[in-house]
Amino acid sequence: MSIKKNEGGKAAFYRRIQHRIPKIRKERGQQEPAKGMRDRRLLWGIAAVAIVIVVLVILWAYSISQPKPERTVTDSNVRMELERLQGVNSEPKKINPADYPKTFGIYARNNLTLVEQYFCSDVCPDYGRVNLVFQGIDSEECANIGGKALHDLAWGGYIGCEPRVE
Repeated sequence: MSIKKNEGGKAAFYRRIQHRIPKIRKERGQQEPAKGMRDRRLLWGIAAVAIVIVVLVILWAYSISQPKPERTVTDSNVRMELERLQGVNSEPKKINPADYPKTFGIYARNNLTLVEQYFCSDVCPDYGRVNLVFQGIDSEECANIGGKALHDLAWGGYIGCEPRVE
């Protein structure tokens, strides 16, 4: 049986030799894979895909539930941290922006989360700084909770709401 390449392309070629594959295997001494073996391989493939899906769902669920800070901070803790940040901000070139944001704790007065966040808007990193602010509080809410709204000196944009300590 002669096979011409131009009679129908690859699909026709494979249709023509499909019936010969068992015969070719027999001539070469190869055995047909057992049907049970093919089924077992299929089951292993399905199991592997299912395991991958379960792992991805677990990782996705874990990334959604962010851990809540357990540390409750008082005015004295906040005051000490603000003083420490003044020292950090005195040398802005030494601040690594990749280290922020960091959760500082839950403020005892209003049960809001305090975070240290890096901010730089104009000449970075020469004028970058780290601020201690309430997480997720906008400028309008800031006055209601007794905080101090921080604004960018260069462009006037809202940075965050810093706690007022006595």
